[in-house]
Amino acid sequence: HDLLPENRGDFYRYEGSLTTKADEDNAETVSWVIFREPLRVDRPTLRKFIGLGHQAKKLQELHRRFVLTSFVPPG
Repeated sequence: HDLLPENRGDFYRYEGSLTTKADEDNAETVSWVIFREPLRVDRPTLRKFIGLGHQAKKLQELHRRFVLTSFVPPG
């Protein structure tokens, strides 16, 4: 539970792919859930994560993907 926000009812969801390099074969579809409430991570934990050497793809266009939300954004 330490890796989940307290409010787990407000989130965005979309279908996408893994975040590994674009030149790798990523045929799987992944259901992503992004919680509205951010989590704070201390520097030592962040450094450990960065040290894993994960090479993420660049930001991708939406194309025909739909982003769904569990809440009504203000405005």
